[in-house]
Amino acid sequence: MKVRDVAVGDLEPADVERWTRLAEGAIEPNAFLDPRYLAVSARLDPFAARQRVLIAEDGGDMIGMMPYSVAAVTLGRRRLRALSLRCDGAYLQDASSRFHPLLASDRADRAAELLIEGALRHGGGEVLDLRRVPEGHLIDALTDAARRRRLPVYRMDREHIHCVDARPGDVGEPTDVVAVSHLGATTRKTRRKEMRTLQQALGAELAFEDRGDDPEALEQFLELQAAGWKGQTESGGKAYLPTGRGDWIRAVASAFREDGRFVVFVLRAGQRIVHMQIAFRSGNAVFGLADAYDEELGHFGVGALGRLASVQWALFATDADYYDPTMDIVSGKVAPIFPHTLPVVTYAVGLRGGGRQLVRALPALRRAREWAAAVPRGRGAVQR
Repeated sequence: MKVRDVAVGDLEPADVERWTRLAEGAIEPNAFLDPRYLAVSARLDPFAARQRVLIAEDGGDMIGMMPYSVAAVTLGRRRLRALSLRCDGAYLQDASSRFHPLLASDRADRAAELLIEGALRHGGGEVLDLRRVPEGHLIDALTDAARRRRLPVYRMDREHIHCVDARPGDVGEPTDVVAVSHLGATTRKTRRKEMRTLQQALGAELAFEDRGDDPEALEQFLELQAAGWKGQTESGGKAYLPTGRGDWIRAVASAFREDGRFVVFVLRAGQRIVHMQIAFRSGNAVFGLADAYDEELGHFGVGALGRLASVQWALFATDADYYDPTMDIVSGKVAPIFPHTLPVVTYAVGLRGGGRQLVRALPALRRAREWAAAVPRGRGAVQR
């Protein structure tokens, strides 16, 4: 058993094959750390090719992988050199939002031991920044491995990301095209009215399909995306074609499509496409990447209707365990659409020197801040 520190662009084809098996069998899948995403990106983006990863190996198997970048972070009031879970790159920064490590489901604890060992030996970080890792076996294995090495561990944050738990439950009706039963009464009424008026305006019933196996569907998505506000790069739009990333997304999509792991959601009325979304499947989960809609029909709420159709697909048309739309950055708008949440946590692990000292002190610092915030201040605070 060993751990390696290597650039993605230096991996051999045999490494990529073992990596694919790891991605498909990970305890917490991550399409953005799948070789069909990251290794393909490395062929087109020199920044992605230089992305460092720690690889845990057991005999001929790859049992763990953790991406990292060295960055300065602030803990308390101190700046420290940290190994952060993230991927750099011209293509990756705007597209990827999940960087949690991959651990083989049958050897997760051993893989975590090796990755913590790798974090100690490589990169020179004072702190390991385990940011937004799904709660459960993955983060437990990593933090337990750190504690066994007597490294200080502290939970910095806990939040929830919006998703769809696709396992059998009590949400949704199998005959619906668009999932609305989980919405509040007022929102549900609004969405149903939008559906009726849209269908009347276009003279056709709404239909939903997955066209991930059709290369032409991706081209239709790219054109739809570029025709809308995302295509206006002068105003901050980041559509793939206007920003020169068309060949990149085609290559990544092709890699997933070859394994039956590419998804293109299409909501249409007759032959008119009103909304599209592209997504990847890795292991037992599906991860959304981007969506687009016909902006001439925007007043019918087609953006929300398209996303609700993807909820319906996740509930009734896939054998994946969950669907992560990766839309938590706009959580205020997304929260009413997706019926479930997945808790994610951020931990700091002190690796050496000042990093260990500070992580050990963090619980006391937080208690002091909480106490200070609770102390009444200002005139009249103390009454006699």
